[in-house]
Amino acid sequence: HPWHANGVSTLRTLDAHAGGAALRLLVDGVPTPRGRTMTERLAWARAHAQDVRRVAMCEPRGHAGLRGAILTEPGDTTAHAGVLFMDADDYHAGSVHGAMATAALARDYGLITTGDATLRLDTAAGVVQVTTTAGDAVRTGARVSIASVPAFVARGGLALA
Repeated sequence: HPWHANGVSTLRTLDAHAGGAALRLLVDGVPTPRGRTMTERLAWARAHAQDVRRVAMCEPRGHAGLRGAILTEPGDTTAHAGVLFMDADDYHAGSVHGAMATAALARDYGLITTGDATLRLDTAAGVVQVTTTAGDAVRTGARVSIASVPAFVARGGLALA
């Protein structure tokens, strides 16, 4: 695999669920995505880190319903961290349940430290704000809420079949 070139061939991960949806956070052994913005880093991951995604997300270690995440430096200076999302098919601009589980894992395991209950995560879709209770949110099933990127009506008045 290409990431062996840096001497690392082991991935370290943390797994969690948000609302019953599985997330695997890759915390070590991942190449550093290149680019100034999260959109550029997403494009870099699609071009250079598909093997990492396949190893972590696909059978026999993963499954079709598994979402993955990688923490990075944020492109937006107001964010605490950047996050790239992936699944068995590709890398993705965002994931609501993925952001919630990533924030809970990051807080519980000390990957992101801040005095705020709300973490600002920069994604290729935009900055999301995830509020978790301090402490052991992942293991105790504490509440996690999210304020996602704005949504807009692209075209109104369409009939739904």
